[in-house]
Amino acid sequence: EVSEPREGGGAPPSLAEMRAAAVRAGSLVGVVPVSGCRLSADLTAAYLDRLRLSAAEVSEPTLQSLCRLQAAHISLVAYENLDLHAGEGGAPLPPPRLDPVASAERVALRRRGGYCFVLVDAFAALLTSLGFVVSLHTAGVGESPLAAEKWGNHIVLLVHFGERRFVSDVGLGDGPLRPFELREHAWEEDGYAFRLEATGASTWHFTHHPLGSFRGFDFCLSSSAASVREFGEYHAFYWSHPDSPYRVSGPVLQRVTPERGVLTLRCCTLRRVHPGLPAGSTTIAVAASADEWLALVREHFCMPLIDSPPEQQTSLWLSAKTKHDAWLAQERGREAP
Repeated sequence: EVSEPREGGGAPPSLAEMRAAAVRAGSLVGVVPVSGCRLSADLTAAYLDRLRLSAAEVSEPTLQSLCRLQAAHISLVAYENLDLHAGEGGAPLPPPRLDPVASAERVALRRRGGYCFVLVDAFAALLTSLGFVVSLHTAGVGESPLAAEKWGNHIVLLVHFGERRFVSDVGLGDGPLRPFELREHAWEEDGYAFRLEATGASTWHFTHHPLGSFRGFDFCLSSSAASVREFGEYHAFYWSHPDSPYRVSGPVLQRVTPERGVLTLRCCTLRRVHPGLPAGSTTIAVAASADEWLALVREHFCMPLIDSPPEQQTSLWLSAKTKHDAWLAQERGREAP
């Protein structure tokens, strides 16, 4: 999630407008699986091809299959906000429609990524098409107890295996690579430490590793969402409000790489983050031209940008460069006596 002040950061968004967009509860009471969002056989096959998985590898809706699907999704489908900076002068393009088929086509056919609403929308459709039972729940990134205006800024996907339930979150950017069971516990994954705690009768809090790009998130199981469309107002706020963190951050891409930590391209700077590194991160490259920046996107984030015409690619580079230069100037000002 883009939630901490980093290169390209800006002021917090309007609380009043965040409160208006907030989603404290879904439309369905209790934990209710989603229905009616199955993909066509051709689109399902294209999606699996995007994840470099064969149908035989995930032929049964088991926990093992889910682990394969989530790990592939998080490591191959980037968490990204490029469309918010690809219009003329760095303005947003029209927002992607929150629709299971449209979201899956964006990932599978256009080879794109997105943020939580788009990625969870697509992944939930893929899972149900493969026979998994899933439910969607309102959530919010932030410290617990979560501020009222932050409810609905995230969505949690729960996968059901009889009495056992697992959170399978592909919409965090640098979250766990594998699904985690809905029970109080702490665990480690590739050097990262995570924790899940019950905070009420139906509320839970996930705590991220200190190197994470966000501190954690709350989620609530007292209700379910029938579809990701129920988060449409927060989606519109993220896309259109000038103080949205996805707008003020500049272009950002993230991808978890197995055993190599998290790759993050924030504006012009590509970094690798991992607890095993000195200081927790290292700079891999700083793009100095449009060609260099586009090469980083294509080579490190599995995004050929086949759906972005040259003028949009130019807008992306100029937006990244402008934010990067402003960040450099700010850093130099801090260092000045």
